[in-house]
Amino acid sequence: MVDLAGVPNSIVMFGSHNGIPADTDYVTTSVEDGHVMLDWSYSSDDDPGMDGFGYLLNGIYTMLADHDAAGFTQFDVDAGDSFGFRLDTLDAQNAPGVLAINFFSAPGDPEPAPVPAPLPWFALAAGYGWSRRLRQRCAHS
Repeated sequence: MVDLAGVPNSIVMFGSHNGIPADTDYVTTSVEDGHVMLDWSYSSDDDPGMDGFGYLLNGIYTMLADHDAAGFTQFDVDAGDSFGFRLDTLDAQNAPGVLAINFFSAPGDPEPAPVPAPLPWFALAAGYGWSRRLRQRCAHS
């Protein structure tokens, strides 16, 4: 699922967790040459390597994280290039991987607006995973 309610300031993506491995992609087309910049945080309850997050550029996937992480990424695009983001889910178990992009700028966008630091989104995602684990423990007791 991709939540675009906060665009252009934020994008939130949730990976698959229905038992069916799948990729969750959000892709668009660059309107001019330039830099794509994003400040992101990613969390997953799965073991490293079971879920991941990265960007797509003309269909080529570049992984940025396969465990809880946050960072700033920049890559170049040309007018007409397709680019976007992917949550890669190999097992679709436990809680979904969660990506929060808290700053996003692409060529042709108006001047990006300042947004809150990524910590609140990362804390929200971590809290979601903790509450899910707690509910699972209570259900098995």
